[in-house]
Amino acid sequence: MYDRDFVTTAARSQTSLGDSTRVSASWQRKEFGANNFYGGNAPSREWTNQTLLTLNHRIGALAGWSIAGVGSYRTHGDRFVFNQTRPELSDNRHRTHAAMGTLSASRRMPGGSLTIGTEAGQDWIRSTNLGNHTMTRVSAFGEWRRWIGSAVQVDAGLRVDRYSEFGAAWSPSLGAGWWLRPSLRLRASAARAFRVPTFTERYYQDPAHLARSDVSAETAWAGEAGADVFLGTAWMLTSTLFARTEDGVIDWLRQSSTERWRTYNVRDVQTVGVELSAVRMLTGGMFMQLQYTRLDQRAAAVTQLSKYLLDYAPHALSLAAAIRLPGEVRLAPRLELKQRRRSAGTSDYTLVDVKLSRRVGRVDMFVEGTNLSNASYQEVANVAMPGRAASAGVTLSVR
Repeated sequence: MYDRDFVTTAARSQTSLGDSTRVSASWQRKEFGANNFYGGNAPSREWTNQTLLTLNHRIGALAGWSIAGVGSYRTHGDRFVFNQTRPELSDNRHRTHAAMGTLSASRRMPGGSLTIGTEAGQDWIRSTNLGNHTMTRVSAFGEWRRWIGSAVQVDAGLRVDRYSEFGAAWSPSLGAGWWLRPSLRLRASAARAFRVPTFTERYYQDPAHLARSDVSAETAWAGEAGADVFLGTAWMLTSTLFARTEDGVIDWLRQSSTERWRTYNVRDVQTVGVELSAVRMLTGGMFMQLQYTRLDQRAAAVTQLSKYLLDYAPHALSLAAAIRLPGEVRLAPRLELKQRRRSAGTSDYTLVDVKLSRRVGRVDMFVEGTNLSNASYQEVANVAMPGRAASAGVTLSVR
């Protein structure tokens, strides 16, 4: 398909300085076509680059506490052209930065452990489209783990964040696991989540979009309960029931197709579902897995056209495997049957992917076929996904 080509280049390194310090660095560049992805039947195109630096340092021990620090810096550059045929009308260039520092202390306690810490960070953007903006936050957190006997583990956590533009948010979590018997584990957890809007959701604009700067943060409560069954060392069966309630979810809305999409904290969303999985472990790290997910999502109706909400897959069934063939060849097939539901209706499709790979010394070679059934489907509304495709590659590991 025209304007769906892409090229990706990446490099990564990790260096240890003594026994206490580790430095990681990574860089990635992407160029890709986004034909009609952003609407308006426009042949969009994007160039991105990202650099990430991370420093981990074990400071030492003090009064029974093990103290460690983490520092990181990430910068992301983006050039986006909404319509390549008229780049002078929609050429957006921006760069975002994120710096963060964390100081934590952990200690063992009778029957468990405790970790406390503090964190500070800043995000800022310099953009020809979104403008120049800065957001800072400070955080404090605590994590507690307790074993009750040898069969029950309880985890609890509390995190408090204060944002320069969105005030304070608290995020508690609680989880427990119970080995009812050596072959059966029961588990349950609940937590609160908080997400501030991105710079794009607040300031972005093009011929099809006009973000609103006054959108506020999203909040959610989520919980799950499940069981894991181990049949010897070969089989693992899992089942999980989950639910999530979200408040103030951000979506892009418009009254008609002639208007631009705008961001709003539009409504509350309730999601419930179940996930079932069976895994058969094979020798040499190989496996076969069957997984089914049932999802139901409810939200109050809106009078405007919605871009994202209530776009989900109520049924998804997948079969995946990693199998070793003669000659040290690895075969990784994947079959996925999915039903997708959105305001325009329901669609069903089947995807078939196969990957063959072989490692020779430090070289890993592979050949991969995707969407071999040549299914027509859309993961994002009105954006056709690629048909049948094949690729080959080589990975060289240098140590």
